[in-house]
Amino acid sequence: MSVLDQILPILFLIFAGMLLRILKVFSAEIMEGLTRLVVNLVLPSVLFTVFLDMEMKASYLGAFVVTAFVCGGLYALGRIVGPKMAPNHPYFPFLMTGFEYGMLGVSLFGGAYGLQAVGYIAVVDLAHELFIWFIFAPMLMIRRDGQSDPATILKMFATSPVVLGLVAGLVCNGLGLSDFIKTTPVFSSLYGTMKLLSGMAIPLILLVVGYGIRIRREGLSDVLKMVSLRYGILVPLALLLNAFVLDGILGLGEPFQMAFFTLMILPPPFIIPLFMQKASDDEKAYVVNALAVSTVVSLALFAIYLGFHPTIRGLTAQPPSKLNVCGNQCPIVVRMAIRPQAFALQVFGNAQRVDNQQARKLCLASVQAVQHARIAIGCNDQATCLGGKSLMVDLGDCLPVNRAKTEGMVLPVQKACLMDEQVIDEMVIIVSCHNGLWLKLL
Repeated sequence: MSVLDQILPILFLIFAGMLLRILKVFSAEIMEGLTRLVVNLVLPSVLFTVFLDMEMKASYLGAFVVTAFVCGGLYALGRIVGPKMAPNHPYFPFLMTGFEYGMLGVSLFGGAYGLQAVGYIAVVDLAHELFIWFIFAPMLMIRRDGQSDPATILKMFATSPVVLGLVAGLVCNGLGLSDFIKTTPVFSSLYGTMKLLSGMAIPLILLVVGYGIRIRREGLSDVLKMVSLRYGILVPLALLLNAFVLDGILGLGEPFQMAFFTLMILPPPFIIPLFMQKASDDEKAYVVNALAVSTVVSLALFAIYLGFHPTIRGLTAQPPSKLNVCGNQCPIVVRMAIRPQAFALQVFGNAQRVDNQQARKLCLASVQAVQHARIAIGCNDQATCLGGKSLMVDLGDCLPVNRAKTEGMVLPVQKACLMDEQVIDEMVIIVSCHNGLWLKLL
């Protein structure tokens, strides 16, 4: 898949949203309803399913601290330079910090790399979410009312569907309820419903974002000054932090670095106008225009970055594991999306047990391997399925023939599907690495 094939669908959806407004296909009230649908139902479903299967590691705390430092530092910088650079715009500091993760981060990152990649940007966003709720929003209230209302903030936080989805996913993950939710009647149906809702996230959000993009000439020079300063700081800062902190100190892999850069180039939070009831009309126009211009700049920067990073190596919710075969280290990461139950199965060195009911319904929607690996699935003379039953999978012509051309890239396999629905006890995945050895993950 070329970079254009990845970025153009995103841009087309945003442009379609703009056409919906220009041609007056949908009214503003309808789009507000769609926005509420996204915030109250779709995004919570995405976050719940992402955090339910995510392996949380202590090393992620470093990314938490880095993101918190950036958010707080940018707000402080905005308070310092705002009176000199934008003396007539009291909301300038709020435009210098914060990132529109929900309405743009998920759709951009997930649209380019797949919803299974959202877990990476969700991890680096955790500190930002707390910053928004407990620092950013209270400061907006002080700006508007002269004082903050902790009770109101806590109520907003505790009743936010997005927060509830995130927290519920983390709690169920921590309690080890993932398998129970996916295999127990009713709960598995609810989980399947959430997966279906998650599939709506990217197109629906991008249409809403496109509908809201409207750049006005009035006051544009002030807006461009703010946008230039914001991204003039954030772009090099993100690259430096990736190279020297996330990679150099924390040892977080390329997927987390790509997610962090994407978060850093997002526009300011779209919630700012919701706290501007008492602001002047000129200030409201300034903020709305700044959000629109920042969104366009964010899209351009993401398109450029995508050109240099078209794929995520090792697309999985956790870092690669290593197997030792004949004294050779070979990094293996395999991720399978299971249909029609929308049941995610990850294999990291050990075969996963599949009960009879699941085995009858399994259909592999996609398989991805990392590095120089090729994938073969099934039972043959090089592998034995425990229990004596066979699982046959036809990969068609999806496997790359020339491994040299795919070196260091994620190799997508799109047509994997069970040919035989017979019951199996366990399945075996075989991966061929660059050293020519067949590795059996048993």
